Order: sequence, then structure tokens, then C-alpha cells
Amino acid sequence: MLAAAYSFLLAAGCVLLASSEDIAGCPQGEICDQRTNADIEESQLLSVDLLQQSEIKIDRNVEPEFSLYGADAAPKTTTTPDPTGMTMNAVGDGEAFVSALITNIVSVFVFMYIFSLLRKAYPIMFYDNSIKGDAPELPETTWGWWSTTLGLKIDDVAENISLDTAMMIEYTHWCMKVLLWIGIPMFFVVGPINMLFGGYAAGEDHLSYFSFGNVENGSDLYWMHAVMIWYVTLNVSSAVYRGMEGFLPKRVKWLRTLPLVRSNTILVECIPEEHQTEKGLVEFWRKLLPHCEIKSTYIAKDTSELKSLLAVRDTAAKNLQVAETALAESGERPTVSLSMFGESKDAIEHWQKSVEEVKQQINAERDRIAEYAVSPAGINSSNGFITFKHAYEAELALRLSGISNDAHAWQLSSPPAPSDVLWDDLTQDNRAQAVRHKLGYLLVLGLYFAYMPIVVGVTNIAKVLDWGPLWQGLAPTMGLQLMVAFLPTFLLIIFRSCFTLKADAFAQYKLQTWYFWFQIVFVVLATAVGQNVKGFTQTLMEKPFAIFGVMAKTMPYATHFY
Repeated sequence: MLAAAYSFLLAAGCVLLASSEDIAGCPQGEICDQRTNADIEESQLLSVDLLQQSEIKIDRNVEPEFSLYGADAAPKTTTTPDPTGMTMNAVGDGEAFVSALITNIVSVFVFMYIFSLLRKAYPIMFYDNSIKGDAPELPETTWGWWSTTLGLKIDDVAENISLDTAMMIEYTHWCMKVLLWIGIPMFFVVGPINMLFGGYAAGEDHLSYFSFGNVENGSDLYWMHAVMIWYVTLNVSSAVYRGMEGFLPKRVKWLRTLPLVRSNTILVECIPEEHQTEKGLVEFWRKLLPHCEIKSTYIAKDTSELKSLLAVRDTAAKNLQVAETALAESGERPTVSLSMFGESKDAIEHWQKSVEEVKQQINAERDRIAEYAVSPAGINSSNGFITFKHAYEAELALRLSGISNDAHAWQLSSPPAPSDVLWDDLTQDNRAQAVRHKLGYLLVLGLYFAYMPIVVGVTNIAKVLDWGPLWQGLAPTMGLQLMVAFLPTFLLIIFRSCFTLKADAFAQYKLQTWYFWFQIVFVVLATAVGQNVKGFTQTLMEKPFAIFGVMAKTMPYATHFY
């Protein structure tokens, strides 16, 4: 209801504001000042479409001079090169938009049909949850999944699948609602007012008639757009608070239904060396929390040698099974040769002997680990787990602060799901971690500066290939599309290789953070960045508030791209 009231007030205010102007944007009842040649020239410089139609020539082969400030900043922002895939508004974009819209709509239905066929051909892959009974039963018809899927409740998804999956679906619902409350007044109120009362600053660029690019400089419609900004801000803020109100009960229910092992356990990192044993950990925390009952402690250990032996045992056991199967099928005992010119041996006897030998080595390695685990350091890492008898005791421990004078010691957090723990990361050496972290940040920084050159290079290669009209329509943005698609993969490779994550979910969290900022810079601010990523970053660091001016001078003339 609040959003509906905002929409009604916005529409009334916009109509009232527009009614005070005539078609040319002048207040009714007043004599408008005639536009001078200087005014017309300034309008042409600020209109990218008219700039492209004028006799001003831009050398696309020369990297444009970068400036976020100065009186002549607006014309310079129009030199964003085509190889980046970032094009400004131009005549003819309307036809391209309609073609892209039709292509996307057809693609959606085509891929939905392909999914429907694959769902029937590979049921375990596409609706295994339904087969197991974790989700509603789906009809065997081609489109039978449609109505059943739409009828799913978020609470049922959270209970039977996971809260993360349910929240992802709920987030898409939230986005659709926000777009509905913002898009309807934008399209049916603000758009027509821009078209009828904006002053036709877009010229022959018909697709820009509904946008801010059709509003002349100094028009009173600027006030309408200021009001619209607050309308969007209030709607999004209100939607965020409503979404949080709906999420908190689900979060509380999820916390209360956690397995006891996880809800009663805390993850302890950066344990001081003198406490890096199970016994030392128990003694320290019993002194720290004498009224809490500790059920068990565990220190992550360096078991790399044991893991190698287990892998050898599994390989030998698998080969033994293959040899026994071959004997059962052919009736002849198979043989195996350890080298190209080596003597052939009975395969079953060889692999049986190998399994027994490796088992002895495994037992010896386990005894060695148990012997050295009673002493600090050595095979013990600086990370471990403490399990309390009650969940409130674990929660109390998590709230402790100032445990040690060393701010980096005794870092406490909730543990990830047992199946998601990356044990190799927990056993990493602290000094090696610091080196890998620095390497990871350097790789992310290198990817940041290499992003736009890769985009330009891929786009130039795509433009050279002449594969018909459809390809020529895709080629100008091929580089940008590929980098946007593969950027998460590149970032995940860096995170999993260089950072200590503790659990694979932490990689997704870091990806969410870094991918957001890459999207802000190379998509939202693409008009300002161009090819000069270094110049953009340097200027932004020197004058961070200048970004608002350049966004105001560039984004209205690149609305078709967005």
C-alpha cells in the first residue's frame, strides 16, 4: 500500500509539473528566450547522437584522453571506443532493440522446450528431488513441471531442500516485485512525460524518447527526476526491510533445527602454539569458561602422508576388484606387469599383497600421528574445533573478545557444514597463508587491469570474422559478454588456489563481494572507464567525488547499452 501511495503521488506530481510547460519545455504564459547559436552548439556537444552526426571526427585508434572533471568533460566522455562493446545512444538502436527483444523471447521458449525434453530423458539429473519425495511429484508430460513448480511454497523449499535455495528463489521474487513497482511508473508516467515535454533533445534517436536523454538541459523536468530518485530509493529501502522481516523467522527456524554437532561447536583459528593440542585446548577453555561443559576438542592435523597412503590403498583395492571380476567372467587368472619389460605376475595375488602392505603402512602412520599429536606444533595446526554440551555455551563462547593480547590469536566463528570443510586449508602454515593471500590479491588486481584489454582483444577478433548478419550483431559486444560470463570462473580459480577458505561456501562469499565491484566498475561505470582503466582508477582515487559528475554526463547517453 505504501508503494501504491508513492506511485499515485509521483504520477500526480509529474503531471502537475509537466502541465506547467508547453511542448518545447517553456513555462506556459511566458515568452521563451530564443536559443542562441551557443546554446545549440552546447546541446549538440552534450547529445552523443548529434555529435556522431556532426563533422567532428574521433580517431578510434588512439586511446582517448581521460578526464573526469573540467568544463570540457562532457565531450571527452563521448570518445568511449567501440572495441569495448560500450556504445552510446544512436539512431537505429530502436530496430536493434526490437530484434534483440524478439530473439530473447524466442530463445526463452526454445530453451524451456529443450529443458522439458531433457527432463524426461534424464530424470535423475533434472528432477531427482521429486523422485526421492523431497519435492512434489511432477507429471510425465512435456510441460507438466510448469504448474507444479509455480505452486511451490518457499517454506516447503526451505524445509525439504535448503534455506539457501529457498532464499535464492525468494530473492528472484523480490527483484521482480521491485522492478514492478519501479518499472510501471517509469514506463507509464515518466517515459511519456519525457517524450512529450522533454524538448526532443534526442533528435532522430526514437528509442531515447522515453529516457532522460530526451530532456533538454535546464528543463524543469529535472525536478521530476529528482523526485523519481527518492521514489526509487524509498521503494527499494522499503522492499529490503520487508524482505528482512520475512527472512528472520526462517533464519531462526533454521538455526533451531541445526544438527547438535554443528550448533554446539565453534571453529577456533590462530591457536597459540602452547595450546595446539587437544588437551591444552581443553585446559585453556575450562579456565576461560569454568561453568561450561566441553564435550570434545579437535586440532586439525597434517595428514598429507596418510592421505597419500589411503589413495594408494583405494587404487590397489579397485584393481583387485577388477582382477577378480575378470577371473569370474573368463575363468582365467589375470596377470599384471609392473613395467614394460618386467615379469608378469598373478594380478589377484599382487593386488592382495599390495593392499595388505599399504594397510600396515597406514596403521603405522596413524600411530605416528597419534604419538606426535600430544605435543604442540609439529603435525598439529593452529586451527581446531571445540564442541560444548549445550548450544547456548557455544554461542556464549562466540561472543567472547579480548581473549589474548595478540589481536590475531583466538579467532572464533561458527563452523561450516561438516561435509563442506576444506581440511587442507585448515592445516596450512600461517606464514605460507600470508604469502598466498598476497599472491591472490595481486592476481585479482592483475585481472582488474587486464579486464578491458581482454574485452577489446576478443571483440576485435570477433569483428574480423565474417559469419553473416547475425554474427555481426553479436560481435561488437562479444568481448564484454565473454568476460562477464567467465569472470566468476577466473575469480574462483584465484580464490581456491591462493586463499584459505575453510569451506567451499567461503569461495562463493568472496566471489559475491569481488564480482559485485567488478560489475560496478566495468558495467555500471563502463561509460566512464572506456579502455583507460588505469587512468580511471588513478583519477577516482585522487578525486573520488568526481565520479558523480562523470556519471551524470555519460550515463544518460548510454541508456540503450544498459
